[in-house]
Amino acid sequence: MKYSVKIIRNFYNDKAVCEQKQVAESFFESIDSALIGYNCSIIGERVTSETHSYTGSSNIHVMLIAHIDGESIQLESTFIHNGEVR
Repeated sequence: MKYSVKIIRNFYNDKAVCEQKQVAESFFESIDSALIGYNCSIIGERVTSETHSYTGSSNIHVMLIAHIDGESIQLESTFIHNGEVR
């Protein structure tokens, strides 16, 4: 079984037009490493999202995913809007 932390970032300008979309996924062999990566990603993405909110807005999804026999199961998901967890 493998685990991953997937981050989907959507950055919008001051006219609410999406100016950038980014997707990143990191893979881990153990759940402990994946949880550390997930928690660290949430902290870092909150800072990134809050910084961007001065010139527009942002929506960021951070997901913890388990990969079992070719299938993906989402274990946890956090939604961040302009630095605030919702």
